Amino acid sequence: MIKRLSSWISTLRMEEEGADLIAYLFGKAFMSRLDRSRMEVMNLYLRQHDVPQIELFNLLCSKFPVAMAAGTIANRCLVNAAEGADSLKLLEIGIGTGRQIVLLIQSLAAMNKPPVSLTIHAIEPDPASLGSAEASVRKAAEEAGIHLDFHGCARTMEDVEAEFWNDIQASDGRLLVNAAFSLHHVHGGAPDAARKILLSRIHSLKPTLVVLCEPDSDHFVRDVRQRFAESWRHYSNVFRLIDQCDITAQEKRSLKIFFSREIEDVLGVPETDRVERHERTASWIQRLQLSGFEPANPLQTQDLLSWPLLARRIDEWHVGLSEGNINLVSIICASSR
Repeated sequence: MIKRLSSWISTLRMEEEGADLIAYLFGKAFMSRLDRSRMEVMNLYLRQHDVPQIELFNLLCSKFPVAMAAGTIANRCLVNAAEGADSLKLLEIGIGTGRQIVLLIQSLAAMNKPPVSLTIHAIEPDPASLGSAEASVRKAAEEAGIHLDFHGCARTMEDVEAEFWNDIQASDGRLLVNAAFSLHHVHGGAPDAARKILLSRIHSLKPTLVVLCEPDSDHFVRDVRQRFAESWRHYSNVFRLIDQCDITAQEKRSLKIFFSREIEDVLGVPETDRVERHERTASWIQRLQLSGFEPANPLQTQDLLSWPLLARRIDEWHVGLSEGNINLVSIICASSR
């Protein structure tokens, strides 16, 4: 098996044939699963095109239509839910470096009646990113004239202590919750149970709106054959969308290499260590319902912008962003009411 896979991979021509790159990345993921000793040779190709992670992330946010649309739609939902509130509090799960929340604060400031105060309870496992996020968010709030209280927690969701949740409960304001591409990382040894516990805990806080941005693909299933079929469907369409973008060939290659890390995690990493455990949109909605949530899509007619290369699917629970007939990412909205 390993020899046949290695022989097949050696026939791929990533420079001449664009379609060969995704085959190479999937082959690399399976080789990682079967024989990690061969990975050094396979990584040589990717290192030739290595770009710092922060540059790849900024490229994703500024040039990849799905990421751009998801962030814009999520923020629009949050702004609509904030209408009329003098005091807001935001539970931000996976704030990263704060890019989306800076844009959210700017949108809040542009409202006819902006909130007077905003309390942010931010969870981010990487302390450096959390520090950068706090600095950026404080600057944005100062420029917007909105009083800000910022409470950061440099832990994974599973390790957040009871005191953090108590502080959210005790703070003033209408509660909004935002989780952009973060809840699929929740693991804790029993991912399904951990996610149920998390959503039940969030429901107990009685938020006005919860917004989840999540890929619509089942990489949660344990059977690697099913996971391969799901991930091939998802990432082949992601790569097809990238190829249609009006960006340079190098930028397209860089975006694909950004997603290569997800592919390797989904298929090549041992089950106990995987972190990219995406689920289908229907599974997230079912779990929200079981936790007591109701649908709460707050988009208004004027919010339904069109995005180049993307089709939209809208219902009471979510907005889906599709390439052709394949939904790639969903923005899911729920309320505790």
